[in-house]
Amino acid sequence: MLLFCFFGAVPASAGNMDPAALKAAFVLNFARFTTWPDDAFRDDTAPIDLHVYGGQKTWQAFRNIDGQQVGTRKIRVRLMKPTEMVDKCHIMFFDHDVDRDDLTTALAATKLQPVLTVGETSNFINLGGIINLFSKSGRLKFEIEPSRAKRGGLRISSRLLKLAIILDD
Repeated sequence: MLLFCFFGAVPASAGNMDPAALKAAFVLNFARFTTWPDDAFRDDTAPIDLHVYGGQKTWQAFRNIDGQQVGTRKIRVRLMKPTEMVDKCHIMFFDHDVDRDDLTTALAATKLQPVLTVGETSNFINLGGIINLFSKSGRLKFEIEPSRAKRGGLRISSRLLKLAIILDD
């Protein structure tokens, strides 16, 4: 994860880490560099709810970050089906296997909400997502659409933006 903080792209095989575990580590760091509006939480210690939409391997990787500390909050990970939309979700991760129609519906429902949406499909940003993870030349990289995050009330740290490929609608 130190490589992520300093270089922005990490070899997809970093330290023999499973690709799904590496993506979970990236999402954890995205949470650490994102600020939600005060009214997104019931109090200062309420957890950051991370909903994972994907297969069993993705779910297992994300379970490893359940309970990790992000500021005064802990990450609470839940496996969800795309048709299950839950209020007060703070982060949604969509793996590459999520059905396009389900993905489009979920992203539309979060359009102006303080929900950090992270995916890993080539058209994720075009469909309304905020952060897209992708592999290029054997390295895991990410692109961000910051104006979409801002419309939802999220603030993404300039430290994270410096490491990203910035897209703007």
